[in-house]
Amino acid sequence: MKKLETELKIEQEVRLVLERQIELEKLKRSSEPGVSSGDSGGQDTRSELRHFSKLVSGVVPKFPSEAEVPIWFESVENTLEAYAAPRQLWGKIVFPLIAEKVPFVSTRLTPSQHSEYEVLKKTVLEELKLSAGEYQRRFVGARKRASEGWRQFATRLQSYLHFYLEARNVKSFEEVMELLVSDQLKNNLAESALRYVTLQEGGGWKKASALASLLQTFDDAEGRDGAAKKPETKVRHAPASHGVTSSGPPPKPGSVKQSTDVRKKWGACFGCGSRDHLKAKCPHNVNKLTAGASEGKGNSLSARVATNEACAGHSELEPVSLGCHGRKIDAILDTGAEITVVRESALPPELVEPHGTINLTSAFGEGRQSSRLFR
Repeated sequence: MKKLETELKIEQEVRLVLERQIELEKLKRSSEPGVSSGDSGGQDTRSELRHFSKLVSGVVPKFPSEAEVPIWFESVENTLEAYAAPRQLWGKIVFPLIAEKVPFVSTRLTPSQHSEYEVLKKTVLEELKLSAGEYQRRFVGARKRASEGWRQFATRLQSYLHFYLEARNVKSFEEVMELLVSDQLKNNLAESALRYVTLQEGGGWKKASALASLLQTFDDAEGRDGAAKKPETKVRHAPASHGVTSSGPPPKPGSVKQSTDVRKKWGACFGCGSRDHLKAKCPHNVNKLTAGASEGKGNSLSARVATNEACAGHSELEPVSLGCHGRKIDAILDTGAEITVVRESALPPELVEPHGTINLTSAFGEGRQSSRLFR
């Protein structure tokens, strides 16, 4: 509010200064010898035109896009009124600003019409074909721009609504209510019904009662509720399940899409999901290693290492073969052991170096103390 008050005060002061300058200029012209009253009047008009054109060109923004043209005209009119520019000069002041962006104005109007502001404004708006529906869409779909403040945004909304009501030729509060109800009815129409109503309205609009009669006729021809807009069906995507639920079917053997919990419970392969083997013995790993080796042959030297991943809770024991200084040992891979336990007789004599004792406990709770601990 303070900013607006300051701008109004500045405009008032500028207006007073301009009026004084104009009066002084008139006194100077009238006091000059040899100058007739007719010549003095023409020179005064040209002087005023140059003066106001210079002022307006520095204040009024450039000619905007099509949708903002009515707001631009409103801004120009407010500026010209604020600077007390004579009404008969408005057309000559504004014409150069419009002709720069809208070339067709020069060909559509006669030279005498260039100075008529109302004719100039009407021609531009008719050529751009800014209909009442366009004003309505601009008002409903307006969004705040990053470069404008909330007060500017509110002013722009008011301008859109003002031009929309003006295009609909709405004058009273009752007509505004009728227009709002009519628009809301149209928002609930199907596309075919909306086209039918638009053709019946022509360039104007119909009140809610007349519009309801048209829609009843449309329903009689198309069927019950043929004019109503169908509700949009939303496709709901079921959330992905990450576990076994009581309502779902049991997991199938060999399914690739089994979850991690199911694989752990049934001892399935983490690669292909089969319960016949673990990932370490998955045939798909062998195929991948073979394919990778054949692709890189002759190009580069590469190596792939497949790690044995044991599945927790797997009941079967996996036999392995170990070798130490020429001795082969058949052993069983126990995933629950924290250390490697071997018999002393299986070790070569040169590796038998005791380093103390250790307590061993089996999976069934039985324990014993080993007499020797080897590194």
